Amino acid sequence: MQSSKSQHYLNQCIQAAEKSTMSFTLGAVLVKGGKRTRLTALRTNYDGSWNSNKRNKRTNGTDIYVVRVASGTTPVGSARPCARCLFWCYWAGIRRVFYWDASAGGFVSVKPLEVDIMAYVTQADRKIADGSFEFI
Repeated sequence: MQSSKSQHYLNQCIQAAEKSTMSFTLGAVLVKGGKRTRLTALRTNYDGSWNSNKRNKRTNGTDIYVVRVASGTTPVGSARPCARCLFWCYWAGIRRVFYWDASAGGFVSVKPLEVDIMAYVTQADRKIADGSFEFI
């Protein structure tokens, strides 16, 4: 059974994900001190400059809730982060990542870099590491 707080963040993530124009519709909510600080969806245009990814007061110590809106019979799919995502969350100062696990029917919490990162490595991570990934 979901708590009202989890249900509230789930609804906000779904609303954000529905605004995404990408084929993988992810929605995320940054929460600090019980208050939402940012709401975003997966999109194509990000500020990719090096300085935009450093820690700052807005992200340091926050929690992030992530949900993937799926098509078909299951409205919400699993949004388990990859190893790179967890590293970026750690680097940005995010304290905990709450991702939706469809099989558990709720949010699962992980602390970036306090988990076995190898359990979160994807096939793309392996290709990048061994040099077989070709950038176009």
